[in-house]
Amino acid sequence: MCTIGGSTGIILGNAAVDLGLHDTYYVVAHFHFVLSLGAVIAIFSGIIFNGGKIVGTKNLLLSSSSTLSLYHLHSTFIGILLTFSPMHF
Repeated sequence: MCTIGGSTGIILGNAAVDLGLHDTYYVVAHFHFVLSLGAVIAIFSGIIFNGGKIVGTKNLLLSSSSTLSLYHLHSTFIGILLTFSPMHF
């Protein structure tokens, strides 16, 4: 997420291009990739990979080896990309 957001930030850092992209969905997509979605993926990953330490037990739904947890992480990541990537074009 941060790689995609960082690459779009370089484009927005150019003053000549920024004038043309201002008040467009490109800026909205950049904001969502960098701040909102990067934080959401980090929180989900932290809960999945440190869930046993947080709860204090080896709960199968919060472990990184759980198929359901990994499916949730991957489906969320793919859904985010499918939702916000078209805003860049």
